[in-house]
Amino acid sequence: MGMVGILHSLKRTVKMTNKKGKIFMSIGIIFIFISLGFTVFNIALQKNADSVSKNVVETLKTNVIPSESLDTFEDDEQSVTIDGNIYIGIIDIPSLDICLPVMGEFTYEGLKYSPCRYKGSFDDDNVIISAHNYKNQFGKLEDITGGEIVTFTDVNGNVYKYKTTQFEVIKGYDVEAMNYGDWDLTLFTCDYSGRNRITIRCERTDENYYAFYNDL
Repeated sequence: MGMVGILHSLKRTVKMTNKKGKIFMSIGIIFIFISLGFTVFNIALQKNADSVSKNVVETLKTNVIPSESLDTFEDDEQSVTIDGNIYIGIIDIPSLDICLPVMGEFTYEGLKYSPCRYKGSFDDDNVIISAHNYKNQFGKLEDITGGEIVTFTDVNGNVYKYKTTQFEVIKGYDVEAMNYGDWDLTLFTCDYSGRNRITIRCERTDENYYAFYNDL
């Protein structure tokens, strides 16, 4: 091959390289826009969930949970329907600035708005609660170090008090691991990869009691 042929070959190589580079650059830009779209969508979901949760908590405190103390503990679980969703009470973790309503049943649609009871009951001391890892929901669970106070106030005004005692990372959908152990209360959420479950185990700290919610 002569010099002219070599030059032509180099030009073709450069053109092909430039063409491939433009293609890869275009693909990269598309992925960036897709990523930005998911980010914006997720932020919108979080803001909506935060707004819904705050409104429901206010409704529960103002219109549902009794405002006068009773002498007896109501052990029959009750629920209330607000905007088509069934709620059983409010969970508080003061050290994490968490105050959220809890839905009575686990559904993926319900998780868009608030934590949901995954299984169990408060009266049987075996309840498991799940929520998304939104910043204003269970995204702060990874900050728990142990000994934090957790309270659940049901719609009757009964208060269940716990303290955090164990932090676990459970892989994937390991239901057996999630259900393992004799824990009074379990809280869990996804990590940011979506592949693992950040799990907090809690123990009851005293007997159930009734209290006027606003005095807590």
